[in-house]
Amino acid sequence: VSMDARGVVRNGIRVSDLHVDLTGVAPSDGFKEARVDKLSGTAFFSWSDLQAAAATQHLDVELAEGPDNSIRVTGPIPGLGKVTLQSKLSLGPDNRLQLTAAKVESPVPGLSGRIPKELDFPLALGSLPMNLTLQLNDLKTSADGLRVKALADDVTITSSGISN
Repeated sequence: VSMDARGVVRNGIRVSDLHVDLTGVAPSDGFKEARVDKLSGTAFFSWSDLQAAAATQHLDVELAEGPDNSIRVTGPIPGLGKVTLQSKLSLGPDNRLQLTAAKVESPVPGLSGRIPKELDFPLALGSLPMNLTLQLNDLKTSADGLRVKALADDVTITSSGISN
């Protein structure tokens, strides 16, 4: 079974598109619930949706695809003006994405080799539909946004919701 959801919002962060394939689906109780062995899918976040999420943290940044699955973050740093950084993405508990500056993209007077942390920020999604958990080991950046693999195992879907 395949399912798609668009515009899912969690903690003020919009998941532009969520595609999930369910395997081992076993309906029961007169089709009122189903047990699912494994869910595997992809969560897609557009750059504009991620920028809007950063704005809720009072960060005026532009996000774009960077080299080697990094994310290019451009924004103002007090006293230095607009700076572009290559940021790495890490994943913490509760589907928390963390952008952390790894490299200054172009020389900026006043930085003296330091990597500024003013444009680092978290995106804490919290729970996703069907108890999906993001998997950072399968991350793809592209011109239109960020795709992250999402997985869940042993899920029961009922008319009142989802449980593990």
